[in-house]
Amino acid sequence: MAAPNVDEVSIHVTKFLGILKSSQTQEFHGWNSVAMRRAWDWAKFISEAVEHLDDAAKSHLNNTFRFDGVPSLSFSAEFTMSVLEQAPHEFVRAVVCSPYLVTHPLRSEIVQCVVSYYPQLPQHVSSDANSTTSSTRLFADITTRLNLTRSTSVLMRIANMLTQSQPPLSVRLGSRELLVPSHAAWRSHPETLHMLALALSFQRQVLAQAAHDRSSASYLAQVAAYFNDSAASRDSWSMGKSVVAQAALLDWPDKSPWKQRLLDVVQVAVADTPTRFTFTSIAHISMIDAMSRLLELSPWLAGDLCRSVPSLAMEYVPCLLAYSGANNCPPAADVTWPHVTLDERLGCLVAASPNLTAFCESCLARPGLLEPC
Repeated sequence: MAAPNVDEVSIHVTKFLGILKSSQTQEFHGWNSVAMRRAWDWAKFISEAVEHLDDAAKSHLNNTFRFDGVPSLSFSAEFTMSVLEQAPHEFVRAVVCSPYLVTHPLRSEIVQCVVSYYPQLPQHVSSDANSTTSSTRLFADITTRLNLTRSTSVLMRIANMLTQSQPPLSVRLGSRELLVPSHAAWRSHPETLHMLALALSFQRQVLAQAAHDRSSASYLAQVAAYFNDSAASRDSWSMGKSVVAQAALLDWPDKSPWKQRLLDVVQVAVADTPTRFTFTSIAHISMIDAMSRLLELSPWLAGDLCRSVPSLAMEYVPCLLAYSGANNCPPAADVTWPHVTLDERLGCLVAASPNLTAFCESCLARPGLLEPC
């Protein structure tokens, strides 16, 4: 086989990584034996193509796809050349590890394909001399998946225990002491851990998108739509808004403009839903038109955002007062996010932030705002 053009190989690699990612989504339910065969042939082509690349070409591929994730649960999700060199094994392993395999409408057909492909895997995919048979490799991949699932369950139980063992945080606001769940307790909560994992995955997706020089404007519009359309419920915070907001707070490569772009998405979304109030009495706030998307985030995540972009607090705090009025009031019937007290919202906002503390104290200066219902 002649040495392939690295640009052509890059196109093929993009297609192969798309196949792997598709196996981990609802799209997988549209696969049949024909689609499996095409994907298998593509994986074999990729592994053969990279064998003939020189070091410079391999370095180019590593740089181009360094932010692309590999949706296989059996090893690190970071892209390396071994993913391409062992493309056939990565493909069958991705299918075995797919969360959509058990519910696939053609599950038996898909499994038969996978079982038939394992004997065709090259010998070099395993460094263990005792793991050379196809049945051993298949069993090892299934075992890995089960062990990881079991480990995840155990870690989530540990996280729950850590959350419950964290003492509350005492926050001073004016003459009042607010007791709120600690930031560490929030970070170790299973729902938060799930959100953080999704935010990290989303960050890698954004960086991969930028590395491939795709249209940033259209992609940014998709991100904004994802943020705006995702909604909270009475039982859970908005996962879409949380993922985008948390991703904006992560550390990004120095030259990447995407941290600011994601923060802009949040700021524009809040600005698009203006908050206006009138005071009908000293102790009561009447809301004319208030809809803050920050209220669909957990108190600590909203607080972290406001500490990163203090101008957001100018929308957030008045909206809190409009919806809460007085401390511990029950939520209005049309409120579609989990209820937390005004104390908790404010405490998570002003923690370790003298500037936000002063701002909140000025907002709360009117007598009666914090009197019980």
